Amino acid sequence: MQRTSKQIIYSLLYIALLFLIGSVLWGIITKQVPTCEDGIQNQTETGIDCGGSCISCELKNIEPIEFLGYSAMPLKSGKVSFVFHIKNPNETHHAFPFSYVVRMFDENGIERDVLRGSSSLRAGSEGYIYEGNSIYRNPQDITMEVTDIAWKSKDAFSSPNLFVRNSTTTIENGSVRVKGQIENMSSFEAHQVRIIATLTGSYNEDIYASQMILTRVPALSKEQFSVVFPNDEEIIKRLKTNQTRVIVQGE
Repeated sequence: MQRTSKQIIYSLLYIALLFLIGSVLWGIITKQVPTCEDGIQNQTETGIDCGGSCISCELKNIEPIEFLGYSAMPLKSGKVSFVFHIKNPNETHHAFPFSYVVRMFDENGIERDVLRGSSSLRAGSEGYIYEGNSIYRNPQDITMEVTDIAWKSKDAFSSPNLFVRNSTTTIENGSVRVKGQIENMSSFEAHQVRIIATLTGSYNEDIYASQMILTRVPALSKEQFSVVFPNDEEIIKRLKTNQTRVIVQGE
């Protein structure tokens, strides 16, 4: 009887030992490796999933660039221009620079063209991107993906104060030109100044857009610009010269 009791006790101890070993092994196997997305302040983090070896807490909750819409301006000749409207909702950080991918789809949801480029957008502002190299003139849907954003604190540098002055729209030798001056009211030089001009028709519809870039505009000075449009009879026929919109953006 005593032997049987000892066997039972030894068996129970053996089972308990196996259970303990199994529990330890299971804990090791299932132990969560600290990451920057585990919802716990660990590693070298200074906040929950931010700081230290993770993304800075300042950037963790930053909002993405918003795609607000677009204007597609096709001509019967087959030419087409696009202006995309975007917004940086973050008041504290410039997006300087970023990459973008625009995808165009037909009525069946089939991708017909892809446009890639880069741009920049100052803190808390709206901006525009011009594209005139698309091979697809009548998209039914357009998406924009913004990637590789270099967020920079608003306090790190100031954006130039640029203004369009004395803008005129004329027809010269069968083509349209939009001329004027860009005034830099800042005490520092502006670089890669993009001037987007959109022509308007008799019914206030967008006819066509074009762009030119001034590599630099010195501080507290003015520079001449001239945006040239394709030689196309449709543009001239529909054009309302006093309704041209000119947008200036610089770095």
